[in-house]
Amino acid sequence: MPKKQEEGIYTRYIDEQKVLKIDTSNSSPNDAPYFHIRQLADKLEERCSLIDNQCGYIYEMKDYQNINQIYYDFFYTSIPHDHIELSEKETGLEFDLIPSGEYVCAAFDWSLQQYISHYQKLYQYIKANDLETEGKMYEVSIPINYSAIREDCFITEIRIKIR
Repeated sequence: MPKKQEEGIYTRYIDEQKVLKIDTSNSSPNDAPYFHIRQLADKLEERCSLIDNQCGYIYEMKDYQNINQIYYDFFYTSIPHDHIELSEKETGLEFDLIPSGEYVCAAFDWSLQQYISHYQKLYQYIKANDLETEGKMYEVSIPINYSAIREDCFITEIRIKIR
């Protein structure tokens, strides 16, 4: 367990999650996620299912110094059941499992400025506590308003599994 506590950093157990993910290798936090959300939503709706309101990105944990250095590997959404199939023609889409276990996390109101600040704080916490991680950073954003007249607002959690 961590030796040093840091404000805004916490650990929690996360259950295994089956997800559908899409390759997003040229996407970053600077990009709006709507295109990826729509792609996955279309695939799920074709199969009489809905996209979860908890969506996220996967990327490698590194010592990023600014937001422009982060590039996502995948965009994902959890899937509600195992009855979804993909055809061989659907390239770039695949099923995956986010493993259960203890994760070290940071949560914040989404903004580019908040993002890099919290990422760096989480990264430094991991290094200061000599935590061994699995290397994949998971970013999960959940909308906190559904108003058409207000700007979108999200709570974002970045997390990484501790070995």
